[in-house]
Amino acid sequence: MVQLWYPARPVAGSPRARWQTPGVASEFLGDAAAMLGVPAAHGHVNAPVRQGLGPRPVVLYSPGFTESRGINTAVVEDLASHGYVVVTIDHPYEAKLVEFPGGRQVRQQGRQWRDLEKAVEVRQADTRFVLDQLTALHRGQVIDAEQQVLPHGLGRVFDLSRVGMFGFSLGGATTAAAMSADSRIKAGINLDGNLYGSVFRDGLDRPFLLIGSSDHDSTTDGNWEALWTRLRGWRLELRLAGTAHGSFIDAQFLVRPYAPKAWSENQIRDVIGDIDERRSVLALRTYVRAFFDLHLLGRPTSLLAGPSASWPEMRLMR
Repeated sequence: MVQLWYPARPVAGSPRARWQTPGVASEFLGDAAAMLGVPAAHGHVNAPVRQGLGPRPVVLYSPGFTESRGINTAVVEDLASHGYVVVTIDHPYEAKLVEFPGGRQVRQQGRQWRDLEKAVEVRQADTRFVLDQLTALHRGQVIDAEQQVLPHGLGRVFDLSRVGMFGFSLGGATTAAAMSADSRIKAGINLDGNLYGSVFRDGLDRPFLLIGSSDHDSTTDGNWEALWTRLRGWRLELRLAGTAHGSFIDAQFLVRPYAPKAWSENQIRDVIGDIDERRSVLALRTYVRAFFDLHLLGRPTSLLAGPSASWPEMRLMR
């Protein structure tokens, strides 16, 4: 199951896209989803494709372990609003719940997902399959198993010679693994994720960015250290001060309003840190977009060349 975000023409009366499908929102937010409602995204369902921009670079997104493709909508929307086609990927049978159009649901199955290296291997295959299907769509083929009618001309705007990928947590590991296995992915970002698989043996010869949280544990630090020596292309490691693991996804907006009342302020900070969530999201949007602008569009930026006075909380590690 994938979702496509893309530059669109203005729409009038077209329904807003859901942040998550109803079943997934209930799974993620619990009873609070029914009591407080589920936030809407800024995109619109089946919006007409904006023409005249030329072929657009494509960015794939893989979520964290057991999570939904919609969990990083704040960053995904920003990329789409700046001209990227973003393809967010669900990983059925590992995710707690994947909900398809029409309401069909696939829940997590089996205990094999306790083996994270195996999970990354399956996700890598998912990612390569998605790329194959995007290629077919670009060629004019109908690829939707449920025969959904896609907006006119959507496949033709893909520039599949400029494909990037990013992911959160296990999605970051998926990004590295997919790049290692598939040269079609030209640049990748790992948001606070540990790493697994053949990437430690094969390394990467294309641009790779690591952005970690303040509470990055020593195991992950060592894991990144092992990868660092295998990165043969452009590379950069950043650390966003004041953050926790949940600061890299939409959870940073949702924990306070949706968290159980019994949660203390310390428990909340353990999830999302103490950085202002608006500042955190803006930093992630800015740096993720700058990376893909540089490596997919060839737009030079000083932001990734050293510390920035505008972003003192984004610390350059190496």
